[in-house]
Amino acid sequence: MSRNIDKMINEFNDKYFPGWREWENIYYSNAVAGEAGELCNVVKKSIGGGTKHDLRSPAEFDRDIKEEIADMAIYLHIFALKLGTKLDALIRLKMKELERRMNERRKVK
Repeated sequence: MSRNIDKMINEFNDKYFPGWREWENIYYSNAVAGEAGELCNVVKKSIGGGTKHDLRSPAEFDRDIKEEIADMAIYLHIFALKLGTKLDALIRLKMKELERRMNERRKVK
């Protein structure tokens, strides 16, 4: 993620949620879980699950799904900042670990 996004998120949170850096980790983990639940609900409804009364168009579902993904990404980004790191750094490390694991699995077979 770029410095511009860091700055945007920090300024937004400082303005609307003073003290956000001191909040307990459970707030961030629960926020991510809540947004994941909302994403799952929108996806479920987009394929006809749940209610038959949802009249959103495919384009509206697509928009809503993207918004929920963005909500999750924002909370994850904030959580990483609070922990003193950056989300993209965590993703890079995890991708390296996944690459190592996949290469190990290929050697075993």
